[in-house]
Amino acid sequence: MPIQVQNSVAQALRASLTGQVITPADAAYEEARRVWNMNIDKRPALIARCTSAADVITAVNLAREQKLPVAVRGGSHNVAGLGTCDDGIVLDLSPMKAISVDPAART
Repeated sequence: MPIQVQNSVAQALRASLTGQVITPADAAYEEARRVWNMNIDKRPALIARCTSAADVITAVNLAREQKLPVAVRGGSHNVAGLGTCDDGIVLDLSPMKAISVDPAART
């Protein structure tokens, strides 16, 4: 069973993110925590479906403040299961579909 982050922590993250925040109490949790390799069965405390760089920064800062492990999921196809973690925050980047290129700044 995953650790339960304080409800206020999840609420604060929900208020700060433009993306979705999923906790073990949410109906979407079981599907959201699942990765491609069905042998990996990790249970994060929170899943942050980030939609922008600002969402990522907010979620990382929260993880640092709460001293929670972080896993980054790009598409859930990592065979070793590195895109998820137990008792931490999964940053699910799959909703981030856009890329901005500044050729002058080369960024």
